[in-house]
Amino acid sequence: MISDVDYDKLEENIDSEELSIKMTSILKCSSYKRIHIYWNGNESKPITYIEYNT
Repeated sequence: MISDVDYDKLEENIDSEELSIKMTSILKCSSYKRIHIYWNGNESKPITYIEYNT
């Protein structure tokens, strides 16, 4: 996903690989009930959120 503000900053023609690196990615692992969010593109480590049942 990419915000409207960040999208508007992009050049008119952009390489799809470059775009995917800049985007925030969300991956869901149903086996372990975790969500991994790459806030700063896929070149950084994700933040992992774990489902917590009370």
